[in-house]
Amino acid sequence: MTMTSSQSKLLLQLNKFYNERVQSRRASIAKNMRDVCAVVQDVLKEVETQEPRFVSSLTEINGHYEGLQVCPLPLSMLIPHKVHHLKKDHNSEHR
Repeated sequence: MTMTSSQSKLLLQLNKFYNERVQSRRASIAKNMRDVCAVVQDVLKEVETQEPRFVSSLTEINGHYEGLQVCPLPLSMLIPHKVHHLKKDHNSEHR
């Protein structure tokens, strides 16, 4: 299958658009996400310090954040967390 001149031009324009616009936007978004995640990790560490039952599941592994879900519309980030409940001593209530 041979490409026509118009298909070749279209392919060049698509590659140019991808390289100039999409790649730079992608890099910008990735940088912003890393910055936000760093701040969120700091906040979650402070929460863990103040509330020992809280355990953050947001961890960075090889440049990717595990435990993070990003939803595009509306832009939101879901960070699952765990709260360990302490067993209540029923005898201490009656004293």
